[in-house]
Amino acid sequence: MSYCKSCLHYMLDYETPKTLVIPNFGLGCVFRFTQLLVLLYVVGYVCVVQKAYQETDSVLSSVTTKVKGFAYTNTSDMDPRFWDVADYVIPPKGGILGIIIDWSCDLDWWARKKCYPEYSFRRLDSRDDAVLLDVPVIRQLYHWDCGLACSRMVLKYLHPVSDEEFQRACWELKLTQSVWTIDLAYLMCHLRIKHCFCTQTLGVDKGFRNQSFYKKHFDTEEDRVNELFLKAESKGVVVKKCSVTVQEIQSHLEQGHVAIVLVNAVILTCELCSSPVKYCCFLPVGQKCFCRKPEYQGHFVVVSGFNRTTGCIFYNNPAYSDRVCCTSVSNFEEARQSYGTDEDILFIFKES
Repeated sequence: MSYCKSCLHYMLDYETPKTLVIPNFGLGCVFRFTQLLVLLYVVGYVCVVQKAYQETDSVLSSVTTKVKGFAYTNTSDMDPRFWDVADYVIPPKGGILGIIIDWSCDLDWWARKKCYPEYSFRRLDSRDDAVLLDVPVIRQLYHWDCGLACSRMVLKYLHPVSDEEFQRACWELKLTQSVWTIDLAYLMCHLRIKHCFCTQTLGVDKGFRNQSFYKKHFDTEEDRVNELFLKAESKGVVVKKCSVTVQEIQSHLEQGHVAIVLVNAVILTCELCSSPVKYCCFLPVGQKCFCRKPEYQGHFVVVSGFNRTTGCIFYNNPAYSDRVCCTSVSNFEEARQSYGTDEDILFIFKES
């Protein structure tokens, strides 16, 4: 019984801390001075000077719908066909969206315990300044066929070309694992697609011999590529030695045309992708990767749009199969004008 009483007494005890008052003038001044400093920092600096209670942030939002699976069609105007995601998904058309949240509550909200916000949306970028063509995204199959993947994107955008016809054209042109921009120009000419190949060098730049990207196949490819340039006019391949401005590329896109551009993949950076493409994605099969950043990595992309308001360029990167990439004009220009590209650009015209 006594044990229960002691336990009950222990549980129901009420304790108060002791307060010790030290009558010391110096210590009291230090204590009050410290409190004054904290008060001045909160009220004076944070609230008055910085206005932290009025801090705002820019709107950043993204909505992505992931599509999986295959589709099968069998219509009267088309043979039976299986479609993958790259065939039936239209590339997303992005933009900048402002969201306004209005908490318009009555004065008696506390009695009703309910207060719901009102949302309104407003587009912050101008649609008139943006161009984004519905060019399908097709992923490359190997480390060397980014140019062929870009050609397939362009051909699907212009008019359907069967895989058999495309493979037959590649076979007749003897396209190997070393595909140059002049090869893509010959491919477009072979398929009767209106085109114009602009470059800074009519032939092979001798300086490329020392670049690791070209070194392996340079000796065997130099004569072949130079011969293609020499016979281009007689074969109906349009080649021009000139430099192209970004304004000319934008004007080309405004008319519904597209372009295949040779860029330095080391420099080109997508602002929408969370992580860049690993350089080992472009290495030959079986070659060991040490993930060291090379100086130059030639890579073909399809330029599919732009936005003058935000100053960005939209492009299809064959390293991916599920997105349209975006970069700034300055980054795009640096990547396509990097030494090793010859500023190669293949303009493709919708009217063929």
